[in-house]
Amino acid sequence: MTLVKLENISKVYNKGSESEVFALRNVNLTIESGEFVAIMGPSGSGKSTLMHLIGFLDRPSSGKYFFENQDATDLTDNELAGIRNSKIGFVFQAFNLLPRTTALDNVILPMLYSDKNSEAEMIQAGTKMLKHVALADRINHHPSELSGGQQQRVAIARALINDPKVIFADEPTGNLDSKSSIEIMNLFKQLNEAGRTLIFVTHEEEIASFAHRVLRLKDGEIIQDSRQ
Repeated sequence: MTLVKLENISKVYNKGSESEVFALRNVNLTIESGEFVAIMGPSGSGKSTLMHLIGFLDRPSSGKYFFENQDATDLTDNELAGIRNSKIGFVFQAFNLLPRTTALDNVILPMLYSDKNSEAEMIQAGTKMLKHVALADRINHHPSELSGGQQQRVAIARALINDPKVIFADEPTGNLDSKSSIEIMNLFKQLNEAGRTLIFVTHEEEIASFAHRVLRLKDGEIIQDSRQ
């Protein structure tokens, strides 16, 4: 099934002014469900802008965006928020964990935006997800009591808690040492092998080598789309 389809997508900052800047320029892209995709490129190439657009964190200036074969170009903010919370999980370089909150409470945070689950169900789901990322013994620890790799595992568990169709990760190993980076990427690999779609941004060739497909951007355009 086609998960993401972009048709002539452009993102322009300061549109119409003398300082107009194209972050993306007429991008065409199709990503199928179950793919493991790395997005690479130099600073300013548009790689994070591309991920933010397909993750509904930003809107294109022009072009069409189809998500699960449905036109998502002109959805309202509330409709976009609904898709983000139910079908998309995000993992960021800085972890974005609440510092005064336990690992468990950080993980179940996305569930609080829905009234579908009782507190007991949320605790059960969060505990299961932390076990899934090998943190069963860190459930009641705060971020300051966890290593960088463990904090990123908490962030991944949080991204998975609503059973999303796709996980987006922006430089997920950027704040980690080499050993922790490999552990995180092996976890992503396992998630993909279990059927999850993963799309991540990285500037490291070693990290990109875990993906099955690599998109390389330059000056807002995809200059290479290779499978490995």
